[in-house]
Amino acid sequence: MDRKEFKASLSKRIKIFLLGLPMFLVSIILVLVALNVFQESPAAVNTYIFRLIVLIIGAIGCLFFGYTTLVVFMFIIMQKPALMIDDKGLTDKSSGMSAGFIPYNQIKVVSNRCPYIVVHLKDPEAFLNKEPFYKRKYRRINKKYGYDYIMIDLVEYDNQKIHGICKEINQRVKYTR
Repeated sequence: MDRKEFKASLSKRIKIFLLGLPMFLVSIILVLVALNVFQESPAAVNTYIFRLIVLIIGAIGCLFFGYTTLVVFMFIIMQKPALMIDDKGLTDKSSGMSAGFIPYNQIKVVSNRCPYIVVHLKDPEAFLNKEPFYKRKYRRINKKYGYDYIMIDLVEYDNQKIHGICKEINQRVKYTR
């Protein structure tokens, strides 16, 4: 069998980057304001609780928006396919929380929840235990709110194309059993 690649939307990633960058910069400014970098006298922001709250909000914003913006920027530069299908399995590189390589022998079935391809695993807990902590936590939160552990975002493809991709993956899963 041949290898197939499905690209992600570059324009969508650029939009996300352009939204994330100002949020990251605002978060940095909040941290600097909390540390009194812009005031001539420290008495200008006189309550420590206010400064602490602003510092915490700014730090959380820096971590979240900084990480997200960096990941999206790397996706823009590298322009790797969002999904790759080959003889051994599928490789998800659709987001910062992508699953990576999933061999066919771990996949129960793949379904279409447009614009997502949903991968149902035979043993999700074994898969989760191999993931880093932050991805494990993210996937468990998704599951708690009714989503599946692995959802591959292919928003630039229409429902028929996504259905065809799911059908092909399911055929390959059956072929490897």
